[in-house]
Order: sequence, then structure tokens, then C-alpha cells
Amino acid sequence: MMMGMRPIPSDGGSIKLNGVDISQISTKKRKLSGMGYIPSDRHKRAMLHGFSLEENMLLGYHFVQPFVKHGQIQKKSLSKHTAEAVMQYKIRTPDTNQLIKYLSGGNQQKLIVSREISRDPVFVLAAQPTRGLDVGAIEFVYELLMELRSEKKAVLLISAELSEIMQLSDRIGVLYEGEFMDVKASENFSRGEIGLLMAGSGSEEKANE
Repeated sequence: MMMGMRPIPSDGGSIKLNGVDISQISTKKRKLSGMGYIPSDRHKRAMLHGFSLEENMLLGYHFVQPFVKHGQIQKKSLSKHTAEAVMQYKIRTPDTNQLIKYLSGGNQQKLIVSREISRDPVFVLAAQPTRGLDVGAIEFVYELLMELRSEKKAVLLISAELSEIMQLSDRIGVLYEGEFMDVKASENFSRGEIGLLMAGSGSEEKANE
């Protein structure tokens, strides 16, 4: 719903970005408004296996300059941008025309993350951003998310990894069956408390409030 892939229920409230209601606009317009998205399943939602790194770098941004002009892909601009991302984010690949399916999971994720944050978003939705990655790639993704935080960008991290949540978050909201059990500063949560809330502890009390 946040990225416009599913409609918001009639009684489901609204989504605002910098005070502007974006609930009814398309995913394309949300991206243009400054939203970045790192999906939980990179294979199904964030990359095309039979496409090159350059072509995957274009996904979701195939309508914006300098990559596309008058409906035509600007190959030189796209190649330059991808090459810069490969260097900056230490993506291991022989060249930018390599098919992304031949990269390791960590390098695939680095490309996806670089694609989203290189557009200078004001808000990034990061859903399970380290799923299936090795330790080195996980630390690299952590560093990138913390850099966004230091730049005063808003990051909504969705993760089932408790250690990840505790390490990276300023505020934590615990969900159970689609409902917020509690939301507060991360330092005011204990691991045990979060674990109980994740399991639904207190749901009956919440329903009776």
C-alpha cells in the first residue's frame, strides 16, 4: 500500500509524504515525489534476471532524465551512472553489461540499493533489506542505511530480524496481525518485550482499551 501497489481500504487512513497526501497517486508519481523502495524479495520485485546491470539500474526510473529523453534510453548516461554505482558500492562484476543473474546475492542487492538511494530520496522503504545476504554484504547494507539516517532521510525498516531492528532503529513499532502493539524509542524496548509483542502478548488488553 505504501508504494501504491495495493489500494488503501476505504477505512484505512491515508499516507502522507512531507505533509502531502499521496494515498491516491501512482507508484510512478510516488517515486518522483522522493520515495525509494527496497523490496523484501529482490528476485520477484526488484530485478530482472535476464537483464544486464545497466538495464536493471533503469528499472522503476525508465521515465526520468538523464536516463531517458523523448522516450529514448540515453545509453551513455545510463552506462556512466551504472559504472559509478559499481565503483561506489563495490559491486563485483566484470562490467556493467553483465547479466545480473550471474552476480552473488550480495552484489545483486548492492545494485538494487544503489539504484534506489542514488535518486536522492527523502524517504526509503527498506523491507527485509539483508535477507539471504552474507555477513559482509549485510554490514555494507547497514552502513548505507545509517548514511541515509545521517543525511536526515527518513527510513522505514521492515524486518523480522530482531537484532537488525534493535541495531538500526531510532523508533520501533511492533506489529501483530496487522495491528501496532506499541511504538516507542528503541532504547525504551527490551528484546524480551519486543518478542512478547511480536507473539501477540497484550493483544487482548489492547482490544479492550
